[in-house]
Amino acid sequence: MTGKSIPRVGNPPKKATKTEENLLLSELKQWEIIEHGAQGNGRRELHRIYEFKTFEAAFQFMSAAATRIISAQDHHPRWENMYKRVEVWLSTFDMEDQISDRDLKLARSLEQLWEELGKGSPPQDLIRN
Repeated sequence: MTGKSIPRVGNPPKKATKTEENLLLSELKQWEIIEHGAQGNGRRELHRIYEFKTFEAAFQFMSAAATRIISAQDHHPRWENMYKRVEVWLSTFDMEDQISDRDLKLARSLEQLWEELGKGSPPQDLIRN
């Protein structure tokens, strides 16, 4: 290893405009922007809490997101799972933790997966009769 950083494949992230952020927030009502530190100078993140009916459903969401979305987009969330809940924060480290076009895309993709998986319903193969 030479100590050099590995270059990213694809286009570099670009900072999201206020218009792009507001459009996302108007489309995806459960998302919000959280600012840390001095306004305008601190970390800004998109934030969402997903609630599930079971731990297994929450885990299935995270697993599907990791394999189908996150790997494909090469953009990784800060997230936490606590029982039936998954909390997600999105910002771009390479842009000093600001919101980028990649964060907007990932938020939309996570919402699409949430819809596809039945908005927190337990996976069908885990429902016991």
